[in-house]
Amino acid sequence: MSHRAALYRVQIRPKRQVGAWCLLGDYDEAGTWVGETIQRTLIGQTSQNHDQTVQATFGGELLPNLPSNTVGLEILSGRSGVTSVLTRDGETRFVRTPDDSEVMRSAALFSLPPHRTEGWLVVHVPHRRGCKTIIDGTLRALFGELGYVISITPFVPQDTFRTLIDQSRITKVTLIKRELERSDPFTEAAQWGDNEVGRVELIFKGRRLKSLNRDPIRRFLDERSEETKNQIIEFSGLQFDDAAITVTMPQGGQRTFYLESPQSGHPLTVGLRVDHSREDEYGVDVFTLSAELQRVLREISQDLITTDRTVE
Repeated sequence: MSHRAALYRVQIRPKRQVGAWCLLGDYDEAGTWVGETIQRTLIGQTSQNHDQTVQATFGGELLPNLPSNTVGLEILSGRSGVTSVLTRDGETRFVRTPDDSEVMRSAALFSLPPHRTEGWLVVHVPHRRGCKTIIDGTLRALFGELGYVISITPFVPQDTFRTLIDQSRITKVTLIKRELERSDPFTEAAQWGDNEVGRVELIFKGRRLKSLNRDPIRRFLDERSEETKNQIIEFSGLQFDDAAITVTMPQGGQRTFYLESPQSGHPLTVGLRVDHSREDEYGVDVFTLSAELQRVLREISQDLITTDRTVE
């Protein structure tokens, strides 16, 4: 299953003062760091989405090993209102009713430099189930009562990604099909069984020192739509769910980006490196989540510096 990170830009301003962004370390002109308010509000808080089908409880403590000017929180969230049957090897293990709620761990990391008007939020998205909407709604309500507007908008390292695509740095494209069902055309094509196959990946790797064709991804970046995404995730009549694009970075190493659906509100997410052997009943452990979200922040910061140099 996938673990990804979505990145957002964080700003705050007084109500009815459009564009008057405040210093994050003194947003109320009384020396209050916005991180203090966020931490005080979210720790131990339980919030719901607008239709009350998803509930999120923020941890009572910060994520471990955080650097200064950051706020990181564990989130335990669950979705209710679903009727389903959980099976294993064809046998019913649990009958789920609308009153039942699953609980899964995710995390959020704010980086809020006091002397800047712009900070960052990295949200862990486990198995395509992030809590950004609940985080956004909770903080909007809080700061609204205080007379401020907090803005949390998607930030996409698209300039960097586009530059890498234009420079022909695509080393691998992985098409992913999740949660196969009985009589699925994928299992029929593969002939590996009806219930035994849990995931299918089709990998295209470039030859040594060669890049894969960049045109389909360019079309997706130019016109983000279901049509341009389907041109990437369809292969020989089979419809995959996701596409992971691995690129070589100018400073060395590789980065994997996932192309998201237009409805997701976030065109690109970044893959997290997860050791599944360290998972507990709620998912990835907090030490791994803290380290990985910090890594994404560091890499995005480096991307911004690299992009600035490229432009120059």
